[in-house]
Amino acid sequence: MANIADAVRRKVANWSVVAVRKDGSQASKPDVLVTEEPLEIRVESPQQSAQPVAVTMRTPGHDFELAVGFLFTEGMVGRPADVKSVRYCQLPDSTEQQFNIVTVSLTKPFDEALSRRGMVTSASCGICGTSSIEQLAQNVSRIDSGIGPVVTAEILTSLPEIIRRAQPTFDRTGGLHAAGLVDSTGDAYCVREDIGRHNAVDKVIGKAVLDSRVP
Repeated sequence: MANIADAVRRKVANWSVVAVRKDGSQASKPDVLVTEEPLEIRVESPQQSAQPVAVTMRTPGHDFELAVGFLFTEGMVGRPADVKSVRYCQLPDSTEQQFNIVTVSLTKPFDEALSRRGMVTSASCGICGTSSIEQLAQNVSRIDSGIGPVVTAEILTSLPEIIRRAQPTFDRTGGLHAAGLVDSTGDAYCVREDIGRHNAVDKVIGKAVLDSRVP
């Protein structure tokens, strides 16, 4: 989902770094670094006002997908029809952080206990806000997919290359994670980059939800 924020919040920044050579000498040179900014995710419903549910450190871009994917994996969104709309902050006094706050409007009430967990996720933290392994396990159900498509060994071993070809920001920086959704024939439906692996996964999931590609 393209939006104006992609042009405002940049994924990379030009920076001057000091290179240290093997002989100990140093030299300044330009480099391109991946950016990271906080994103506050809020959720609301027709019966409930907007409430913050999480703050994550992410690489700007595809923020709507990230927010929806996060809510889906946390169980606050169960199907595409649960999402009414997604928008950036529209408060007049929050211009600086306008594109660092996303509100997801749901068509159904949400569990306010989940919003009170106050999760803060960083590039090195995937389950922050979950107080115990037992609590995490309670939220995971067994998947009985039956007989699905068979993925050949050739396709499986080619997945890193398939995803790597769809990483333009990694090409510029050499330091960025990616996740992708690839079908059994090796066709990449969606690849997303982020400084946090879990964010990249949530972006891919959010894309699938917004495109009604999940059950």
